[in-house]
Formats: sequence, C-alpha cells, structure tokens
Amino acid sequence: MGRGPIALSVPAPFALSGARRAYAIRPWECGELDEAERFAVIFGAKGDYYADVWVDGPAYDLHSSLAAIVQNPAWRLTWALATLKAPDDTITIDGFMDCVRPPTEAEQAMLEKLPLEEEKMREEFGIAGFISSPDSALARAAADAARQLYGEPILYPNFAGSGPMDSIGEDLGLPIAAAGGTSYYGTRAHAPDEHIRVQDFLTGIKYIGHLIDRFGTL
Repeated sequence: MGRGPIALSVPAPFALSGARRAYAIRPWECGELDEAERFAVIFGAKGDYYADVWVDGPAYDLHSSLAAIVQNPAWRLTWALATLKAPDDTITIDGFMDCVRPPTEAEQAMLEKLPLEEEKMREEFGIAGFISSPDSALARAAADAARQLYGEPILYPNFAGSGPMDSIGEDLGLPIAAAGGTSYYGTRAHAPDEHIRVQDFLTGIKYIGHLIDRFGTL
C-alpha cells in the first residue's frame, strides 16, 4: 500500500499534548528477526517518490533495420534513468537532497551500534557483496517490550525499505515504532514464496500485548 490510500485515511494535522498525546504503532513488515535471530525495532522508513516519464518516438512499431536512422524511445528512457544516480549511489537530481536532515545524536549512536551479519546475508541472498525520535516514549516502550520476549533488540533509526509512514509521522508529527512484525531473515519479502514461521507469528502476538502493556505504564 502506498502513501495515497494511507494519506486519505489520516485526518488533517492536529496538535495534542500531555496524556492526550497520540502515538502510532505500525505492526507491519518490520520488527523482524535478523540473521542471528535478534529482534529489531525500527523508528522510520524511506519515503516514496513516483514520476511518469514519457518520450516521443515513431508513430508505430518499426523494423529493427531502421534503428540506424530512427532513435529508439527505449534507449532515451535508459539514458534518462542513468542521469538520476551516480555510480557511488549519489542522487544527482538538482535540489533533491536539500531537505534531507542529518541524523540526530541518538540516531547516529544507533547506526554505530548496528550489527551487520554480512557473511550470512551474502549467503542467503546469493550475492558477492553489498552497495555501500528514538527518544519518544513509544520508542522506549517498543524496545522494553522486545527485551521481555527476545532479549536485547537491535534499534534502527530508519528502515531500509520505503513506505507510507510519512502520512503519520510527518503530516501528524507523531512518533512511530515499526515493531511486532512476524518476518525473519529468510522471509523472502514480496517474493512468490514469501512466508513466516508459526512460532514467530505466535511470539509477535505476545509482543504486541507486551508493547501495549508497557506503553500504558509510561
């Protein structure tokens, strides 16, 4: 589900304080167990940006013999896509990075502590290598609840994937914790054989209960 359907279901921005302060718990595809069976609590995600690109070409399909004199629209699209990102993964769109804020001290501390099971991940994925406000009461509750069931969790300031979290986090200014997911490192997200383990599903139910109970005490 993209931002559109989520945004339509979220009310206009509002401000609450004290006991009436609202929080968002997102028991979605995050909050998974990593390659070492460690539980992860995630406090954000990348955003989504969509664009339609149209190019002009001949009025109808032409024989390949004419490729020497008639430009192929598919190549024009290929060349256009190649201008969006440099080989070092730097986004080259003018002004695209102007609104990106640097990580906070708390986020930077999390990043420096993140473990990376590179060997296990490379083996699982079949690849040779890789490309190069956790302070809220909700974040504390999510982490504390995880400790009760899973032991010390891994804390991520942001999710490597993308999703419509900004409709809640940015538009409403509410803290978010993506936790309670039932996936694990071998889930094969979005693949035809995507799956979860039964025990993870049952433990995830217990985790949500612990999270609600813990959050109610803060």
